[in-house]
Amino acid sequence: MKAKHTAIGILALGLCAALAWANSGTVTSANRVGYVKVTVGASQLVMCGLNFTDDVSPRINDMFKDQLTGHSLLPTLSDNIIVWDPIGQAYVTYWKKSTDGQWYRLGEGSPTEETIDSGEGFWIKSNQPFSQDLYLLGNVVDEPVSVMLHAGLNFVAYPYSASQLLNTASLKDIAEGHSLLPTLADQVIWWNESLSMYETYWFKTGSPSQWVKLYEESSPATFELRIGKGFWYKRFGATVPWNETKPY
Repeated sequence: MKAKHTAIGILALGLCAALAWANSGTVTSANRVGYVKVTVGASQLVMCGLNFTDDVSPRINDMFKDQLTGHSLLPTLSDNIIVWDPIGQAYVTYWKKSTDGQWYRLGEGSPTEETIDSGEGFWIKSNQPFSQDLYLLGNVVDEPVSVMLHAGLNFVAYPYSASQLLNTASLKDIAEGHSLLPTLADQVIWWNESLSMYETYWFKTGSPSQWVKLYEESSPATFELRIGKGFWYKRFGATVPWNETKPY
């Protein structure tokens, strides 16, 4: 699960952007003001997150219709978008049908109307023998965003169109912590692509209370919630809204 993520700087508001997508489609809009390019390697599984918004609706079929590769019959030969249901604590998989270019939820016969909102994480699973570029784009998030963190596992992203240090983000204001035991504290779990392994951070209470990396508890974590990247948030406490402070 290794991929290259290139964060493209937020474009000036009102800029008329025309982006050539990975496949045949072209999107042009005066309201598109930023994007992140994600290179999805052959047969790779890439952890992504959405940090932009849309004036109409961030439907999967609008965001990815002209991107990635589909198949006429078999979901296993189509690229997949995999999201996490935090209430059911289970994955939901979508695949692209090449005959109409639409995305379908696995097991359903009609194109999906499901959305991915700013602040949500998701996987891209490539089932192709070649590399592809994926563009996550939209309007810079300017309105307040609230991300619900349910008890258990949540697959989320930093909800604004920027990157942010974990210990600077407002997550620290709602995190359930513990002075000694990571298993009794909220955790942030991130896939380190360069090392091909997960890294875990937990909220340690004390003076000061702060996020620390597992097995490196003597110093504050320097981990950054990156634009275009999702992460797991393991909530030890009760369900709570994450109302992040806008960083710009």
